[in-house]
Amino acid sequence: MFENYNDVVGIEDLCKMLCVGRNTAYKLIMDKNLDVFEFRILAYLVSRSDSNNFCFPSYTTIEKDLKIIRSKAISGVKKLIELGYISVENRILGNDRQTSNGYIISVFENPEGRGNSWNANRQDVKNDV
Repeated sequence: MFENYNDVVGIEDLCKMLCVGRNTAYKLIMDKNLDVFEFRILAYLVSRSDSNNFCFPSYTTIEKDLKIIRSKAISGVKKLIELGYISVENRILGNDRQTSNGYIISVFENPEGRGNSWNANRQDVKNDV
């Protein structure tokens, strides 16, 4: 996900990693309502999102990729929704069966999203069905 970065990053790298400006990066760091797990989940969802700020990893995928327990993945997503960092879209398959939720990332300064250039060279953006 962020293999090209050190374990501890400065504000400039954080801005690049999350595709946000300095003000938003500082807002995220200073948000006392956001714990370390929720911050990790947000960063993970950002890394998985497409040029429309949308992704749809399942709770199982979040749990496995971040090596956290399922209840932490669910509560973290719920908290991010409550704080307004993401919104959720229920996804239904053709046979009226619900599949993984879709997440719209709301932390970007540019309301139009990051644009196609952000993911132009990324081959690792994958989502679950």
